Amino acid sequence: MNRKIIINFAVLAVLVIQGICNAEARYSRQVNLIIPAAHAGSFDAKIHNGEINITGSQTTDCNIAAEINIKAENEEKAKEFAEKVKFELVTEGDAIKVKIDRSDIPKSVQMTINMDVILPAEINLSLKTHNGKINAANIGKISALTHNGNITVQGASGGADLITHNGKINIDNIAGKIKAITHNGEIKINGSQDKANLLTHNGKIKYTGALADLKFESHNGNIDITCTGQSSAICNIWAQTHNSSISFAAPENFSAVIEASTHSGSINTDLPVTIIEKSKNKLKGTIGDGRNNLSFKTHSGSIKIK
Repeated sequence: MNRKIIINFAVLAVLVIQGICNAEARYSRQVNLIIPAAHAGSFDAKIHNGEINITGSQTTDCNIAAEINIKAENEEKAKEFAEKVKFELVTEGDAIKVKIDRSDIPKSVQMTINMDVILPAEINLSLKTHNGKINAANIGKISALTHNGNITVQGASGGADLITHNGKINIDNIAGKIKAITHNGEIKINGSQDKANLLTHNGKIKYTGALADLKFESHNGNIDITCTGQSSAICNIWAQTHNSSISFAAPENFSAVIEASTHSGSINTDLPVTIIEKSKNKLKGTIGDGRNNLSFKTHSGSIKIK
């Protein structure tokens, strides 16, 4: 009796293992497409699972290499489903768009598409993926959205509107306005030349760039601001964090009206300030002729101005 039970369990274990192996069968299909892009103004790509990599180059074409990955009960089925996925590049006006049609395969089938795209430099981008990272270099304006993944932009002549829920945001050398939001991850900006609005719930913010209108907020993470050069316009710089510190490094000959407060922490400045009001946890005053505006607030952390 015990032997029969043991045999039955052994058979069941084999069947379970076989089922797991079958369910994990994968097949990858490569797709390479090219389309003229000399007169294109924008590129649009939306996928659910997968990463998007964009590189702007001295080219007049849009060249895309895509990998369609299918997971099914066996390799034969995975290959069958992968071949049924329609992947196209189309033009609509001055826009180039990626069109994906998976209507011929069951909704339960898991599909991931990774894309590497080379297109004319400074083209505008609209990118979306749910689970995957987004990388873009040498482009124009970019709008990018992912739920789980990092977003990296290296070289953009236009602005950036970037959102990720679980991931970091990194931007190097951007000429236009920035809006960047992440819930769990740090935001790092280097070489910004325009306004920036940055928000993260759990992560630090590090900004190095032009003196401009800046609005930074982090619930759990330090905010580190380094401004270089002067601005012809009056700039409003606002930063708030709940459980961390704020550091601000001013450019040469900087002047501003300053208001800083902390509940549990200190406020220190290396710059000469004409004091209006000062206590351990609060500072109001003027640096220079008070041209710009600084407003810093933290609940549990220190504030440093230098």
